[in-house]
Amino acid sequence: MACSTTLDINPSKDIPIDKALNSSVSIENALQSAYAAMADTNLMGGNMFVIPIVLSDQVERTSSPLGADEAQIYNRNLSPDNSQINDTWRWAYRVINRVNLVIEKCESGENIDSDFTNNKDRFLGESYFLRGLMHFELAKLFAAPYNATTAAQPSILLRTAPVSDRSGTPPATLAAVYSQIIADLEKAKSLLPASYIPDQTAPIGTGLVVNGRATADAAQGYIAQVYMQMGAATGPDADRTIAAIDKTIGVALDSVNSIDLQSIPEYPIKYPLVSSNSFSNLFTSTGPRWQQFKPGPSPKSEVIFGALNATLNGRSRSTYLARKLCYDPLRGFSSPNYGVSGLVLDGGVAGQKFGTLYTAREIRRLFLSNFNGKSAVNKYSNFQTVNIILLRSPELMLNRAELMLSRNAPGDVGKALSDLLSVKARGNALSYIDISITSPSFFRNFNRLKQVAKNATSNAESRDTLLREVRNERLREFLFEPNRFFDLKRMGAAIPATADRPSADTKSLFLPIPTSETDNNLAF
Repeated sequence: MACSTTLDINPSKDIPIDKALNSSVSIENALQSAYAAMADTNLMGGNMFVIPIVLSDQVERTSSPLGADEAQIYNRNLSPDNSQINDTWRWAYRVINRVNLVIEKCESGENIDSDFTNNKDRFLGESYFLRGLMHFELAKLFAAPYNATTAAQPSILLRTAPVSDRSGTPPATLAAVYSQIIADLEKAKSLLPASYIPDQTAPIGTGLVVNGRATADAAQGYIAQVYMQMGAATGPDADRTIAAIDKTIGVALDSVNSIDLQSIPEYPIKYPLVSSNSFSNLFTSTGPRWQQFKPGPSPKSEVIFGALNATLNGRSRSTYLARKLCYDPLRGFSSPNYGVSGLVLDGGVAGQKFGTLYTAREIRRLFLSNFNGKSAVNKYSNFQTVNIILLRSPELMLNRAELMLSRNAPGDVGKALSDLLSVKARGNALSYIDISITSPSFFRNFNRLKQVAKNATSNAESRDTLLREVRNERLREFLFEPNRFFDLKRMGAAIPATADRPSADTKSLFLPIPTSETDNNLAF
């Protein structure tokens, strides 16, 4: 690579490559810089996390004013000169360029120093993981939903080598982008440890704890997420996605005939759901010590991967998510821009109404509070210090349940029920009192769910009913997390209308390529 190529460890300071990556310590610091950029306000600590939440049907505006760019996004009037859209694009490719420099250096054949041999695989594994992850997040936001037609169409830039001049890079087809994402994550999986010891410091460099860094399990989990976003439903696509989930968290138990009333299925899961008493702490525990990992095959909690929200290389912790999404005046967040939409609170998901979003006894209800007549969320009230959860096992469990109900191979319905009941039970969302089928709480009743599941193996209507409830549970479990928009997008479903916004077609709702790219890249 030419010496003029730069590594922008600090966004305001460019460092020549021959000086930036001349030791194992400098490579380690470059990786930590890439992680810090991923957690920045422009990416997973802000725009890249919040924009899909705002585009979905989860939110309604509160009385707190929005800036012009935020109002554009809320109204789904997406302009290529929107500053948030431009910053999201620019910072994602900044992360990609940083790790591409690390990959190029590590694969150059140069024996950099005595620490390099012991750390080379980790350097490469983390770099491939971050490159795959950033391309995946960009494709979800800036490209059309994946299908046989859009796969052949231009989408986003695919960057697999460092660049200092972007003036002639054409967009890659969506198929090429997704193929590279999977290849990068597969490489990462082969090079990284399954998990780390909690609070172990990095072997070299500035001593950032390993919590929140890429692992083989995280790479495997994201491979399953990529397949899911590509539209896996039946056949080989469903098979490979379920297999990837099984490798990440363990296989599910067929629970239709093996459990009794009031007995919640328990089966070995590698990233076990935290208890209902600890669930709120998952989002409010402070500092870098997540303790989601421990040696051996049984990590301590459901967090598979997240962004470490910590001061690093001069970058302060991000409070963006708390300021935009959270109402918690005791912690200084008293004017959120967004509350929960009335549609979602009323349980109007997928055209069905199954009562209110949360029952009075559900632990997840504790995340809701009143702000000027709106139901606000206090899920992220400690986000000035808390880490940003990006992938946890309930998402993979509900993905698997959805796929198994669609595939309907022998044992699939029982396994889907097991995953669904496990997530519901942790949230105190199950009732064991027998109720009428006309009750709005029907699908929170253990016995009724089991009855539907027993019919579902041979009855498509019962399977569809159970499938709708799995998708409803996704909204309850991941309220004010980015999942909802991407779920609707991969299913080709319209975003339902809310109080102040009409419905929207997810097939055409994706961010435009920003002017910061099109004005500088002649290939666009």
